[in-house]
Amino acid sequence: MDKAFAMVTPVVFGVFVGRYLDQVFNTQPAIMLTLTFLGLATGMWSIIKQAYFVPPSPPPKEPPAPPPSDKP
Repeated sequence: MDKAFAMVTPVVFGVFVGRYLDQVFNTQPAIMLTLTFLGLATGMWSIIKQAYFVPPSPPPKEPPAPPPSDKP
């Protein structure tokens, strides 16, 4: 589910902000298309980054020392 939000959120943001800016500057659909494609690229980059990031594994634990023996 995390990857779905990482992909969809920038695209939806680009569409809505782009539509608003297109209305303000009267440039339909140039800004919306630009921001939508930038959102798509950002979402893909985020997915690729998450897919290839592998956290380092912790170092192996040393076995516990044997208890001292009381035998001479």
